[in-house]
Amino acid sequence: MTEKKLLKLMSWPIKLPSSYFTGLLMINHPPIEGGCEYGWGKVYEEKDTEFLSKLCDYFEERLNQDTINTNSVVWSAIVPTHAEFIELLKNREYDKLHEYLSLMFTKPLTLGIAQGDYFYNRLKKNEEDIVRNTGFAVYDKFLSLLEAVGLVPAFSPEQYQTKNEWIKYYSVSMDNYLDELEKHFGCTIQAPKYQGEHFGLQTEKHGLFSDRDIMALGVAIRIKEAYWNRTNISICDIGSGLGYLPFYLRQLGFTNITHIDIPTVTVAAKYFMHTNMPDFELKYISPYEFDGKYDLVVNFDGMSTFSREDAEDYANKISNNTKHFLSINREIDDFRVSDIMNMNRISRNPFWYRRGYVEEDYVSKG
Repeated sequence: MTEKKLLKLMSWPIKLPSSYFTGLLMINHPPIEGGCEYGWGKVYEEKDTEFLSKLCDYFEERLNQDTINTNSVVWSAIVPTHAEFIELLKNREYDKLHEYLSLMFTKPLTLGIAQGDYFYNRLKKNEEDIVRNTGFAVYDKFLSLLEAVGLVPAFSPEQYQTKNEWIKYYSVSMDNYLDELEKHFGCTIQAPKYQGEHFGLQTEKHGLFSDRDIMALGVAIRIKEAYWNRTNISICDIGSGLGYLPFYLRQLGFTNITHIDIPTVTVAAKYFMHTNMPDFELKYISPYEFDGKYDLVVNFDGMSTFSREDAEDYANKISNNTKHFLSINREIDDFRVSDIMNMNRISRNPFWYRRGYVEEDYVSKG
């Protein structure tokens, strides 16, 4: 698998142009240059007015239902940045909606979900830093994925002090590693084709992988292995965002998947999935329709940032009705997920792909 590449260690200390990655504190491997190519996501150019009209209809229906709790954290903290998008939906301005959604990764709508305008603008102004720094920070997550599935041995700082043989793993192309993953899991692994102006790692055969792609693929593989390839389970993804986790779960064979998020984000997710996986019928429900009756409920980077009242409502429904709960959350907020769950915790581990996040497995007490 080894290929010849011109690799060299980056100079230290490393400076990064976005708060996604706080310098060396956020990476797990020695930073190098020349390990991969970087790029920007492709724009979906076709304007589908009929589908955009359906998105407006859906938003109108959800808005009538979800406004009963507009003082919740998930609304009050996010909706102000979605004001422009909301107006486009309400006024059914299809030309502008098409432009906005096809470039959603450059807009306030995706801030905190997948890049967003603030980080996009900073990255565009720091081209050199992107290639040398932010690009490697995304690549660093891919290296963590390879370690998590065992394609490469876990990096040891102790070993690196005496010899730098570990750098040889950087010389293998992402495509070759992804080919190996496909062979192992018996499926096709392809990044979403349309991620308009989303920064990521550019492969030759498998598309462009953003940091969100890599983390979602890693979690999907984690679920695949935990269920011993039993793909007929029902899965609910709370705070699913644009649907990256369902996207990769589907590639790994899962079909019964439900998406939950606030109305504006769900509209964006419908567009994202329609343009990237049109044949997959992902189920969309509002937070108020959630009853917890699933084989597996997943929450990644969400529950600890909700209001405690909203989080406890989810936790009670999950504790009473869910067979298996997978939580991947930070612990710097007012409460931890472990503070509100009434289930048997069977494991607690650092999350492979994002420092400061904890992965916890819970099962029903029944």
